[in-house]
Amino acid sequence: MRRIGAVRLPVEEMLTPCRPCVEMAEPCWPDERAPSRPPPRVGASGVKTVLVIDDDPDIRNLITWKLAQAGYATQSAPDGEAGLAAAFSGAAAGLPGPDLIVVDWMMPRITGIEVCRTLRDNPVTAHIPIILLTAKAQDGEIELGYAAGIDDYIVKPFSPRALLSRIEALLARPGAGGDVDPAREDGTTSVDSRSA
Repeated sequence: MRRIGAVRLPVEEMLTPCRPCVEMAEPCWPDERAPSRPPPRVGASGVKTVLVIDDDPDIRNLITWKLAQAGYATQSAPDGEAGLAAAFSGAAAGLPGPDLIVVDWMMPRITGIEVCRTLRDNPVTAHIPIILLTAKAQDGEIELGYAAGIDDYIVKPFSPRALLSRIEALLARPGAGGDVDPAREDGTTSVDSRSA
């Protein structure tokens, strides 16, 4: 038996998966069958960092754990205000910010939509790919998300594997996550005119 707060639980019950994992039938903790951790995801600027902004600690922990298992560095924030602070803190210290941001829509203080607009309005963070993760699934809501500047939209409940695939696809885009063409002085990425 182990004590958690005022409740005593058998150790087996403490290993019960969180609600998102049960819904998606994917465990969120490592076990003996889990593959070993892959090497870090490295881009032109080093290990890729993903900032996860969600007020639900279970979802935030699930995403950061899955990303860490896939070799990404992670940062997390419990609300939009803390998320913006995390996104801008690197720039204030002269360090690179996150390479990608996953943000929930419905959060206290500042919503995910407001976070997206703020990030897009600032030249320091305007290039960072953003995935909006939300329970809102109406067409008008999806359009509002894209109008705020998101790069992808994922509806809850979601598959952590599908989220990881979307993150990998966004980071693979030329110019995503801070990877720019070093031959261009203005920092933009050149596009081959034959493929455009």
